[in-house]
Amino acid sequence: MTTKKASKLSPETYKVLGRLTSLGLTEAWQVALLLPTEWRDYRSPTRTVQEMDVSVILEAEMARDAETGFHNGTPRLSGAVLDDSGQELRFYLYGDHRETVKELTFGTTVILRGVPSMFHGRLYLHQAELVPKEWAGKLCPRYPGKVKVIKPDTVRERVLALGNKGGAWRAAVGRIREMLAEHGDPDTALRLVGIGDLAQTIRDAHLPGSLDEGVEAQAAIERLAALLEIAIAQSGLDSAAPRMKLTVDQVKVQARIDALPYPLTDEQQFAIQEILADLQKGKAMRRILSGDVGTGKTFVYAVVAAAIADHGGRVAILAPTLPLANQVAGEVRKPWPDLKVAVVAGDAEQGALDASILVGTTALLHRDIGQIDLAVVDEQQKFGREQRERMVREGVHLLEASGTCIPRSMALIRYGAWGVSRLTKTHTHKVIHSRLWQPHERSALMNHTRAQIEKGAQTLVVYPLKANDSIRSAETAFQTWERLFPGKVRLSHAGLSDEEKQAAIDDMKSGKASILVATTVAEVGLDIPNLRHVLVVEPDRLGLTQLHQIRGRAARNGGEGHFSMFLRETVKEKTIERLNVMLDTTDGFEIAQRDLEIRGHGSMRANADRQSGHGDAMFGRPISLGALDRAAEVVGQWLG
Repeated sequence: MTTKKASKLSPETYKVLGRLTSLGLTEAWQVALLLPTEWRDYRSPTRTVQEMDVSVILEAEMARDAETGFHNGTPRLSGAVLDDSGQELRFYLYGDHRETVKELTFGTTVILRGVPSMFHGRLYLHQAELVPKEWAGKLCPRYPGKVKVIKPDTVRERVLALGNKGGAWRAAVGRIREMLAEHGDPDTALRLVGIGDLAQTIRDAHLPGSLDEGVEAQAAIERLAALLEIAIAQSGLDSAAPRMKLTVDQVKVQARIDALPYPLTDEQQFAIQEILADLQKGKAMRRILSGDVGTGKTFVYAVVAAAIADHGGRVAILAPTLPLANQVAGEVRKPWPDLKVAVVAGDAEQGALDASILVGTTALLHRDIGQIDLAVVDEQQKFGREQRERMVREGVHLLEASGTCIPRSMALIRYGAWGVSRLTKTHTHKVIHSRLWQPHERSALMNHTRAQIEKGAQTLVVYPLKANDSIRSAETAFQTWERLFPGKVRLSHAGLSDEEKQAAIDDMKSGKASILVATTVAEVGLDIPNLRHVLVVEPDRLGLTQLHQIRGRAARNGGEGHFSMFLRETVKEKTIERLNVMLDTTDGFEIAQRDLEIRGHGSMRANADRQSGHGDAMFGRPISLGALDRAAEVVGQWLG
């Protein structure tokens, strides 16, 4: 169940939990929710091997004393047992078994788990595991561990000691009921998820009488955790009264729209009215404006900003880069010269801060910009939750714009905690051909790239390695591309000044250069009209949302474009499946939805920073989207 994670554990708490804290636990009662990943069934061992290559639990006598030694430098115990038919099965146990070997003497009865197989005419018990005596005849829970930190067997010992004998499971019942009571009646919540006796359900989730009991108990706890997560997400909305409850003057709004350089689509018009309707309600707005490159997100939030300015309010627009901030400011100033617009960067003049509309980089977060009524975050995926909300004091409206929302935002949309306005239509038609290139296709990819350049199309090459490696990789690649296309290549990365990066972009726009080699600094704010081919090297290092943002740089003004993903090395099939999403769709909202399914929803608490991965409710495993979806259907019956 969701809890507030302590920034630093007390010595007393760490003394109790020890290395279990590496699995996310911060309080002893939480061991109730650190559930087994499976159970090993040691209840009915056989005494005779009858089938090959099928896992068995074998109870047999040692054929001779076991011995310890090494195999390829790894400690190994070797032994052999006789089953009741007289068959001898050899086995190996890897690791330090200097104490175990003392117990495995001739004639001793042991229980082993393994797979009987023939090898060079001899019978072996492969993947052998010695069943602990205390678990003979029982279901043995297996818990997640952490490599080089805590072993699964140690986790089991600690969880059962704290939970079953140490009273943590009983404490969990009280704590879970307290958390449920913060939102609604605990008994109603338990009934909705099919839990009659919470204490018994917790026990069955760890130490069930049967496998079916264990699976159902864990499913019930997941349903309860999902119900609580949905309730927390929906109650986490800023319900404070807004600083400004906008009274919309539709005549003025339409005049602002009429002054724009081109007619708005029906979707843009509808999105504007959705947002304006939120601004007229009695609580602060929380809304996502979702739309791919070219769908016109900027003009939608610009019209809203103008409406607030016309009403005497103030707006702050946060952009990830200075070029993008300047671009947005220009798009607001040009049709509406009467509005007072200021760009806030590191060197902004203090006098500019009294403007009705402030557009800036993160410098906005460190300047005294005074009271604002609406905060707009453009390209929300480029900012952390704390950054995005730093401007949002109590009662301030928040609008976040993105082509591909982060998983946490998609979950908040999916479960009704945030509103969403979607833009799917572009003003110019474009077609992007996407392809995943394998390592052996390097020459074909270079030929494809050269053909694009010879046709007059420009190319962006992105190297997404981390930190300084990214810069070094891009700089090395720049030298390689420069040898192939002398004088036609430019470089852009985070280590360069804004002026140097802008100069590279200007050379691309003017046609002096044909290839821009960059790091993921090119993900946002890059507008090069003749850019037709985007190539990402090692796309497996980037998330789907990042890849889609980078793809959006191609053919921004319409027409035909190409998006290439080049794998330098062979990757796992699961990675190929993830990258194939980019081949299946060019819809950023759908990609963000798939990203949510792959990466997890993160924490949906109002003050949470984790924007993907597991939620807070369960330790060592995520809550499935299916469970969250079902919880969303019944949460109203609990919350009323």
